[in-house]
Amino acid sequence: GSMRRQDVGHLQSEISSRTPGLIVYQTGGNALGYDSFLFGDGRVYKEKYLEILGRLTQSSPGTSCLIVGPLDQGKRVRGKVQSHPDMSRMVQLQREIALEAKCAFWDARAVMGGEGGFSRWMSHEPTLTWTDLMHLSSEGSALMGETMADALIEGYEFYRQSAIPAEPGTSL
Repeated sequence: GSMRRQDVGHLQSEISSRTPGLIVYQTGGNALGYDSFLFGDGRVYKEKYLEILGRLTQSSPGTSCLIVGPLDQGKRVRGKVQSHPDMSRMVQLQREIALEAKCAFWDARAVMGGEGGFSRWMSHEPTLTWTDLMHLSSEGSALMGETMADALIEGYEFYRQSAIPAEPGTSL
């Protein structure tokens, strides 16, 4: 998509000028229709994903990165909303990409309850999704964002408590 059309130099100078502590990248839903995902064993999809991720991370070496897996998506089958049949494969490929890129991985689809999650979120009152079977409503987005923020804070607290103590006199 649009990441391939961006001026890499401009993008990298914008990222490095901000000296981020964490780079977060989420993509997925649109890629369900990409040839690189649909055909073959996923190797081409992984290569393209890693290339784009590299454009974000190489401008800020040593910065932590987090890949946020795709949301569950719905598909109508005989009048009922079911999970898109390729979502599990996409989540698995992105989990493998995160491992290879030494990024953390957060499974947004699992937050929705995994298989059948979109349908459950759709029938929640108030609804947590749009009727397009892809996107979250304002309430769903808020819930997803709060859940992710909680996970980041919990992970950071775990890191702080398990980190090797600094030498005496060292400021943190």
